[in-house]
Order: sequence, then C-alpha cells, then structure tokens
Amino acid sequence: MKKNVPLVIGADGQLGSILVSFLTASGAEPWSTTRRETLVGGKKIFLDLIAPATWEWPAGVTSAFVCAAQASLASCEYNPELSREINVVRTLGLIERLLADGIFVVFPSTNLVFSGNTPFAREEAQTSPFNEYGRQKSCVEEELRKFGKNAAIVRLTKIVSSSMPLVKNWLSDLGSSQPIHPFADMSLAPVSARFAAEACCRIAELRKGGIWHVSGSRDITYADFASRLAEEKGWSKSLVQPVKAPDYDFPRFTSLDSVRLQQEAGLASPDLLHVIREIV
Repeated sequence: MKKNVPLVIGADGQLGSILVSFLTASGAEPWSTTRRETLVGGKKIFLDLIAPATWEWPAGVTSAFVCAAQASLASCEYNPELSREINVVRTLGLIERLLADGIFVVFPSTNLVFSGNTPFAREEAQTSPFNEYGRQKSCVEEELRKFGKNAAIVRLTKIVSSSMPLVKNWLSDLGSSQPIHPFADMSLAPVSARFAAEACCRIAELRKGGIWHVSGSRDITYADFASRLAEEKGWSKSLVQPVKAPDYDFPRFTSLDSVRLQQEAGLASPDLLHVIREIV
C-alpha cells in the first residue's frame, strides 16, 4: 500500500499548527508550509498565497490540508478584494494544481456559509452566507464540488484551544481573580483544536470527498462556555459577568449536523465538558 505523505498548507495558523502536531504524533511525518521565511527548514517549506504563484511541494505527497487563508472576519469585510484574491482566486488555483497532481485535498470551511437561522444545518442544505468570509468560503466550495471524490469540504464550527486569544485571556483573568465579560447573546458550538485535527485527518485517511460537518454537540452562549470553563478550573463563577454583544450581525445558531462524520468516520460530536477538558 502506498504510504500516506501529508502536506499541511498554512501551518502558521491555529488549525494548521495542530494538524502538524497531530500528524507527527501519529507517525505520519508531514510536510508543512509557512509564509514566514525565518521558519523555513527541515520539513517546512515556504508558500505565500499572495506571492507570485511559484508553488512547489515535495514529490510523493498524497494528501493536502489547505488551511492557508485570510481568516479574519474584519479583514475580509474591510478589504474584500484582497481577501477574495487570497481566499478564492489563489486558493482555487493552488487546489486545482494539487488535484491535477493526484493529491487528495481537504479544504477546511466554516459554518458561516449558512445564515445561522436554524440549528444543525445539514450537508445538503442550501448555503446562505451573511458575511464576506462566508461568501468567499462558499465560492470555493461551489467549485470543489465539481471534483467529487477527490476533494473533501470540511465545515467546522468554532475551534477553541488554550492558545486562542479569547480563551487565553479568560484563563489569565480568572486565574488572577479578575472578572471577565463574555457575551450572553452570541452562540458557538465549540470543538477543540485536537478534535478538529483528528476529524480532518480521519477524512483524509478515508479519502472520501464531498461535504463533511465537524461540530460541537449543541449551541451554547459564550457566557455559558465561560461559566463551565471557570467551574472546571475551580474558580468562582461570580467572576463571569455576561454582557450584551455589540449591535452587529452574527448567527443565532452555529451548530452543524454531523451524522456523516459519526457514521463514516466513527467520530461523534463532542459535548461541552469534553471540549473544555481538552483545552484546560
């Protein structure tokens, strides 16, 4: 059997970095890319989506996780032309070259391709993005569907980790007996970074294309998440002081139906306590 040689494109980001760690721990010896030239070396090569398209990867790569993106929602709204060039035009150009080289592609997408008006959106549901980032991801998804079994679209809900700035600040403040002010009216269906990486890797191993959903088991508010975090650490929940979110558009629901992931990949959506215990 041909040895799996994975390539993580965009190893500087949250998902890309944990993918490299997860693959390395499993003995896969992954290649990865960075856009920081000072980090190039060993099995880490240079690739910048906005630079001239001289993208090359080592011979023998069998699967690629395309994590490189302009992921800032604010940046996508503020500069849609530049972010679309990165997230749509350059990304599709790179993916098409990977597919032409016989490489199975895993493309991380987002629950933001949906409006968020209903919970547990299904894979086959019509997309209806409400912000620029979601529209850009939806555009790539539409093109990738043409490649069928050779490309997997993996829609992820909110990925949380101890290095995530919001969680990191919460842990620091709560640990110093300082109050925090999470939103009481904004939802997330959290998954840990490790679970997100495991799901992506399992899908790559199966080499099954199409749309996959990776989601927490239910929607909760950021305030509820913070309260459970404080409780798990043994800190006073009185330090969690919820506030109303700023007056801008955000989805009411973020959860996705993940039945396919459970049935075909053997991974069930994690509950809140499991997620929290993986990040503290």
